[in-house]
Amino acid sequence: MKKSEQHIMSTPKGDVKFRRGDDGDIHAISELTRAENLLFRSPEDVEILLPCYHVAESVATGEIIGCISAKMYGHDAEVISFRVKEDFLGIGIGAELLNIELEFLKERETVKRIFSLTTRKVFAGSFTKAGFVEVGIQMFDPKVVQVCSKCPKNVLVDGKHLCDEIAVIYPL
Repeated sequence: MKKSEQHIMSTPKGDVKFRRGDDGDIHAISELTRAENLLFRSPEDVEILLPCYHVAESVATGEIIGCISAKMYGHDAEVISFRVKEDFLGIGIGAELLNIELEFLKERETVKRIFSLTTRKVFAGSFTKAGFVEVGIQMFDPKVVQVCSKCPKNVLVDGKHLCDEIAVIYPL
């Protein structure tokens, strides 16, 4: 079995099962994306992208404590919905989710670039450790810029842009 399919990791907070998301996870994933610095994904959005979702599930409680997915733009894959609940930060769950998603995407022959739009804080942690580097958003499919233009953080307030995200890419 490939690591991107299912496995269990022991953590200081108990065993965590990493697996592909399924229909029963849609609402839990959607709720996880309600975080302050994350683009909210409605249950309908999650359902559309469900084949690319991976989750971290507490073995003890069955609770979904982390998620990650990808959205395709031609040959570019954007890592999205990367979130771990606050009580489970700093014990390797995020790093494992990101590694699983990267492995999953690298298995796809059509994927030529893997990128994400993220904050500097998240980039300095998980994405830097995984090997991502900062780049300009102009290098991606124009559809990415169109999606950015619809983001609620893409507004001017007192002459300043509220968007605090940067584009990062994983070298293949």
